[in-house]
Amino acid sequence: MAPTTSSRIFSLGWSWDVFLSFRGEDTRFTFTDHLHSALLQKRIRTFRDDEGLDRGEEIGSSILKAIEESRMYIVVFSKTYAHSKCCLDELAKIMECKIQKGQTVVPVFYHVEPSDVRNQTGCFGEAFDKYQKVPEHKLVRWKAALRNAANLSGWHVQHHGYESQAIQRIVQNILSRNLKLLSASDKLVGMERHLKEMASLIFIDSNDVRMIGINGIDGIGKTTLAKAVLVVLDDVDGTGQLEFLVINRAFGPGSRIIVTSRHKYLLAGYGLDALYEVKELNCKEAIQLFSLHAFHMNSPQKVYCKGWRNDLTRKSKNVLMRGFQRLDDCHREIFLDVACFFKGEDLDFVERILEACNFYSKLGIKVLTDNSLISILDNKLLMHDLIQKSGWEIVREQYHTEPGKWSRLWDPEDVYHVLTTNTGTKRIEGIFLNMSVSNEIHLTSDAFKKMTRLRLLRVYQNVENNSIVSNTVHLPCDFKFPSHELRYLHWDGWTLESLPSNFDGWKLVELSLKHSSLKHLWKQRKCLPKLEVINLGNSQHLMECPNLSFAPRVELLILDGCTSLPEFLTSPAALNLTSFQRSKGLERFPEIMEVMECLQKLLLDGTSLKSCPPQFLRSLETLIVSGCSKLSKLPEDLGRLQFLMKLQADGTAITQPPLSLFHLRNLKELSFRGCKGSTSNSWISSLLFRLLHRENSDGIGLQLPYLSGLYSLKYLDLSGCNLTDRSINDNLGHLHFLEELNLSRNNLVTVPAEVNRLSHLRVLSVNQCKSLQEISKLPPSIKLLDAGDCISLESLSVLSPQSPQYLSSSSCLRPVTFKLPNCFALAQDNGATILEKLRQNFLPEIEYSIVLPGSTIPEWFQHPSIGSSVTIELPPNWHHKDFLGFALCSVFSLEEDEIIQGSGLICCNFEFREGPYLSSSISWTHSGDRAIETDHICLVYQPGAKLMIPKSSRLNKFRKITAYFSLSGASHVVKNCGIHLIYARDKKVNYQTRYTSAKRSSDGSRYYCLEETQPKRLRGGENCEEGSHA
Repeated sequence: MAPTTSSRIFSLGWSWDVFLSFRGEDTRFTFTDHLHSALLQKRIRTFRDDEGLDRGEEIGSSILKAIEESRMYIVVFSKTYAHSKCCLDELAKIMECKIQKGQTVVPVFYHVEPSDVRNQTGCFGEAFDKYQKVPEHKLVRWKAALRNAANLSGWHVQHHGYESQAIQRIVQNILSRNLKLLSASDKLVGMERHLKEMASLIFIDSNDVRMIGINGIDGIGKTTLAKAVLVVLDDVDGTGQLEFLVINRAFGPGSRIIVTSRHKYLLAGYGLDALYEVKELNCKEAIQLFSLHAFHMNSPQKVYCKGWRNDLTRKSKNVLMRGFQRLDDCHREIFLDVACFFKGEDLDFVERILEACNFYSKLGIKVLTDNSLISILDNKLLMHDLIQKSGWEIVREQYHTEPGKWSRLWDPEDVYHVLTTNTGTKRIEGIFLNMSVSNEIHLTSDAFKKMTRLRLLRVYQNVENNSIVSNTVHLPCDFKFPSHELRYLHWDGWTLESLPSNFDGWKLVELSLKHSSLKHLWKQRKCLPKLEVINLGNSQHLMECPNLSFAPRVELLILDGCTSLPEFLTSPAALNLTSFQRSKGLERFPEIMEVMECLQKLLLDGTSLKSCPPQFLRSLETLIVSGCSKLSKLPEDLGRLQFLMKLQADGTAITQPPLSLFHLRNLKELSFRGCKGSTSNSWISSLLFRLLHRENSDGIGLQLPYLSGLYSLKYLDLSGCNLTDRSINDNLGHLHFLEELNLSRNNLVTVPAEVNRLSHLRVLSVNQCKSLQEISKLPPSIKLLDAGDCISLESLSVLSPQSPQYLSSSSCLRPVTFKLPNCFALAQDNGATILEKLRQNFLPEIEYSIVLPGSTIPEWFQHPSIGSSVTIELPPNWHHKDFLGFALCSVFSLEEDEIIQGSGLICCNFEFREGPYLSSSISWTHSGDRAIETDHICLVYQPGAKLMIPKSSRLNKFRKITAYFSLSGASHVVKNCGIHLIYARDKKVNYQTRYTSAKRSSDGSRYYCLEETQPKRLRGGENCEEGSHA
């Protein structure tokens, strides 16, 4: 067997592209050898038995396996083909595979007549005359195989023909058949959105050479996505081909080269024009894909929705394990740790633990990410379920029924079995036991005796911090830890009063014994040179604080809920802490005689503190004393904490902050929500960052203090503070770096004039200001105005032509959004005027969107339509220098009695016919649980400069455009929609437009033919031509 090929381009899920069946005596060194070479030159992975089939009476197992794992078969019928029983058995197996799996068979009749093969006459008949002693069932099987194969379309190579030409035609036919096999399946799900994004990267109309990389996990659809281009280099795992492409970029104009690889770093390092990552299916697509294959329908019927389990199939496991087999030993260990223990965990935590295991965690995680074996979202490690199960199978495969010999234990049943039967061995490196789904366990002193290589041990419950641990692991008094390799020890509900005397924490980096029965962490001094985190939270029997003298690297100490702990910190090593957390029981801050230079976070929420002197905490960045109901004041020298960025004092008895508070120039987050002090002098109760929403129900308007010292504030929430126009004094304008301001649920009549001075303000929220009548002066930096449920709002003068600085700011070209749901007074009196003014302010490069009550498409829209889509014909030369962009509009309503919960998303996707797909998605978020009453209008302006076309002059070749509107997040319906082409002249001239009655194209969809009345010098064309509907 000698398969030689530089790159596999067709073998997706198959070991071989082509299996060659032939009689060695006739063609091995002539026709078959030349055919085999030609196939390899085209990089078609071809199986040929180089050792010969005539050495015995039976086909070898390797030949049978190659037949089963081949996509296509070429059978070369020659004069003595039927004289070989092995050839006939081989042919019979091939024809069975064709029937069972649908593989393709291509017969080649080399110097024989197809009729002789079909009817077993001539030389084929002579061969069967010799098989008189062969069992009848075999003869029937052979003859049926010959007859069925000869009836297939194939190639007849005669004596007088040129064999080289025949071989070229055969190879070309094989190539074309392979390409057809790569065509999209009817059961492809989720591919359309990938194709649209790929189209924007390919630049179909450009004459340049473009090279695009596609990466993602094995089997996710990289090759299917790349199938329609001219050159595909698939499943690249080395640099040779890429170097050739980059160095020898001598492709013809308009060439498109697609390179797929699971190795992101390979694609990123070779100067490709674009890189596209294929993401996993979303939940809806995954259900659809499963249902298509399991039930042959788009969604499962309820009768099927009762649970379904299945193991990984052999093929899917092989596909998923390709990436694992390419990893080196260290990266394989990291992969298995993530698969068994750390999926969904915080990235920083995992890196710290794995680094302690000498695994070079940062590089290893990057390698796994680049190989698409894991992903990172919101700083969490994620892994596809199938990849995780493959990792589990790797751990189990050597000793499938002996979990005590596995390197890792994670399943509660397996852990329970090993610990209760004392069958653990030195192979075990990690144990994670979730006691929430396990029975109570009583261990013997020998449970861990043989686990001398144990480095990760976690016994945990899925409970809140204050919950009582029920199911526990009971330890004997003489319990011992034999392993000196522990890096991570986490044991919720530890039942002993201290750690074992033989406990060796020399390599330990994190120790967590929450909800424990500890009275003393250890009775003897322990040397813990690498320990960084100690968490003894809710250990209610703890009598003394751990001595940190021999743990110099501890940065975080958590004693939250240790109610029996009398003292605070007595160890000099505590001066090295960067974070400390303690709640309940603590009544006074200790007398610290030295400066705690390292302490950055002090979390004392829920304690009984009465005072909090911070004079020795000058590096502090976060101070939380929320819930300290006895704390009545903050220190007067609080302003000395120049690094303080976050201060939370919610629910305290503080009545007046120190004046030095306003000297905290780095303060970004400040909260005094729910303080029990006097509200008559409401000094700061509104000055909050993100966490506010304090409701003041006593009817007294709040008076803000002088705020100029807090110039680092970026977010200010004054919502629900009973503010009036007068209560917001002049110094609000001194917050020069403020980016978001929330004045919602206040008694404002107009937006304060000081807001206009906030030159960095991007977001202004005034929703549910029931008395608000006018919004006028706003800074040019505003990109989002949220004024929902302002039922008295009548004027939005920022949209008038007299306020051009608002909409024409050139400092930032981000989209501008107006949210005005349920502003009925505004819509009734000025709705049409607002939309007209918005049209007059359209600019070439800034997107706009607006939502407000309304039930009709504006009159100036030339192409309205009933329903959620509209298709229009474009006049010749519609795209010229005066073209600004597209205006898109939809009228939507909710189903009766429906409420929008959380977020609603309004989307518009539009495509040019006879060209690439282009899409624009406009988002609208309606917060809270308030109902949207009556119909609403969403109007979007998409500037032409945002269209992803490499050479905009080519836009005139497109003759039709279709817009689709949809909503998600609530029960809804799109009643009407429309599209309008915006030109510079539209800002000055009112055009009379009319459109003919709706036409229907060949596929049944509705479209409109535009006829414009406009000056001839600006006309793109005299007539509307009806092009073919794509």
